[in-house]
Amino acid sequence: MRVIAARICGLLCIVGLALALQADAAPIDDAMLALVSGDSAKGISMLRALAENGDIQAAIFLGDTYHDGTGDIPKDYVESTKWYRSVANHGVPMGQYDLGRAYFGGEGVARNGAEALKLYHLAADRGYAPAQVQVAHAYTDPRLFDLKGIAENPAEGAKWLRRAAEQGDGDGQGVLGQFYEDGKGVQQDYVQAYMWETLAIASMESKKGKYFADEVRAARDELTGKMSKSQIAEGERLAENWQPGNIRTQVTIKDTGRTVAACFINNARMYGAQTCQPPANLVGAVFGSCAREEAAYKADLDAQHPNDPVFVDEVMTKIHERMSNSVQAALLDSQIKSGRCR
Repeated sequence: MRVIAARICGLLCIVGLALALQADAAPIDDAMLALVSGDSAKGISMLRALAENGDIQAAIFLGDTYHDGTGDIPKDYVESTKWYRSVANHGVPMGQYDLGRAYFGGEGVARNGAEALKLYHLAADRGYAPAQVQVAHAYTDPRLFDLKGIAENPAEGAKWLRRAAEQGDGDGQGVLGQFYEDGKGVQQDYVQAYMWETLAIASMESKKGKYFADEVRAARDELTGKMSKSQIAEGERLAENWQPGNIRTQVTIKDTGRTVAACFINNARMYGAQTCQPPANLVGAVFGSCAREEAAYKADLDAQHPNDPVFVDEVMTKIHERMSNSVQAALLDSQIKSGRCR
């Protein structure tokens, strides 16, 4: 199974579907604990129940479990593709990428390069780095996707690689480094090549393992034979000082999301203790009282997705939808505890 923490981070930071705003994530935790402790049937059953009730995170974990196989759960590409499709249908970039991968590899569906590229593009346009790398491959070598009559466009491929690389994606960084070394789609620049390959090595060692890092390291070793000592030193300096693009929003978006959730719940408790109106009538007032916190969260989303205002609006709407029941429950609980509302 893929590294679960990485999938959660991708879902929260890129999609921003307010999963971090859920006050109680115990069902997911319990399901994953059952899976890793060997009770696969229980874990799958719990995930399925959550996913069938619209839980995106559970659907992704189900797809991953069936795709990779774990414990006594064999690989089942038909089942994994079913769940990836359900996630993609919600407009989630991670699901779009996973469904695209299924079409590209013919996993659970007939291979269809054009459909794979369409799905990769949807995810790439919303900033999902692994999909941006695949879009780059399509422009660089359309034959990989069985795209006939389409000319190679290395410059366009390099553009998409840069978008992924600037997010810290090791694959994007490694391939972009190779592009700079070969002068493919960009002007040949050994210093830039060295920088990106150095960054790729560090990224892969932390996320994918030594084997993948060593592949890039071998390519960089060959590159150094073409470089002067001053060029290598400059490449090292650039790599050391490099920072991902959008690093502020990647770091803060979860924190501001939790701040919004806390504001909703705390204000709901305050309103509930002060008034005996039906909770459903107070939800709008609670949301309105947290306008400043919501504005800060939306600013982070805008910075993360500057070219997709529709998506940002969808996320903000989704936050209200997901929090409405929690806010009403907090209002009612506070009214009961106050002893004033009977």
